[in-house]
Amino acid sequence: MISAVLTVLILSCTFTAEASEKTVKTASEAFYGSVKLSDHDTWDNLAERFNDDSVQDNADYIREMKHINNIEGTNLHPGCYLTVKYYGDK
Repeated sequence: MISAVLTVLILSCTFTAEASEKTVKTASEAFYGSVKLSDHDTWDNLAERFNDDSVQDNADYIREMKHINNIEGTNLHPGCYLTVKYYGDK
């Protein structure tokens, strides 16, 4: 009886230790930077280049970038700088 209880305790401690050692993957950390716009830049290709679509879809990313940069329309001006959000690991 005592050996059965000890076995259960040892096994439960082993499973607890193994579970606590596993790391849970979290969303990438967001950073902000400035990019100089080229003749070929569009909102869609900027979203493809800088957005992590596992965190935010491209349409929401574009809306957020327009808001951050105080842009209402769809025009981008080559040679100007745009603040973009991009993702990376710590």
